[in-house]
Amino acid sequence: MKKNICFIHIPKCGGTSIRSSMKKSWLNLALNRKVSLNHIASSKAADSLGKEVLAYREELLRYYLYDTKAKYVFGHFKCTSQTRNLFQDDWTFVTLIRDPVKRWLSHYFFDKFREKNIDYNKTSLDLEEYLHSEEGKRNANMFLRHFSSYQPGMKVQDDFVEEAIDNIRNFDVFGVLEDMTSFAKSYRVSTGVSLNIGKSNKNPKKGYDQDAIPSALMQQIEEYNQHDTIIYQQIKNSL
Repeated sequence: MKKNICFIHIPKCGGTSIRSSMKKSWLNLALNRKVSLNHIASSKAADSLGKEVLAYREELLRYYLYDTKAKYVFGHFKCTSQTRNLFQDDWTFVTLIRDPVKRWLSHYFFDKFREKNIDYNKTSLDLEEYLHSEEGKRNANMFLRHFSSYQPGMKVQDDFVEEAIDNIRNFDVFGVLEDMTSFAKSYRVSTGVSLNIGKSNKNPKKGYDQDAIPSALMQQIEEYNQHDTIIYQQIKNSL
């Protein structure tokens, strides 16, 4: 059984709670054995080098996975099948996704009302303005961007969608936020470790009503996330 854990944390998919549970349950988490991506620093570093941030983070991921001292690596990394194939013999790859429209809305409301790191990604835009902004577009199709070789500016093709689906299905542990029981069971089977999953990094905007969002806006949000929706449904159907 592989002991090293690589957790690919997709924003607003319950990853902070999973990460916290993993750290409490795993025995090899001495301070110098775990690596956590600083997403703010990595974004600034990518900008300073003129690199697309997720492509840069995948480079960092390979660096961390090559580090023989590291036992647990987690963060907002891009992880294509090429990277996973390089390390799958020694690392247990784990990820979790959720309904992409709900994820996108959670991302917006988190940034709109964020109480920490307010100089990073906090937005003052209302929902419709955000939807049409570059930031709003960038926060769509996160699964496509993190799990396939697609990069912003490319034309989205079916091959990228299929690549992401196939990649996630070949993770050692994968699941959807809406079925945490199955995810925890899969994690236990793969690692021999049980998870006691609580709730962390809760959205500061509580109880926003998705049904109150005008249908025209909802249609556009769904259209923005259409590729992630295909990925999500296929992964959900695989469980």
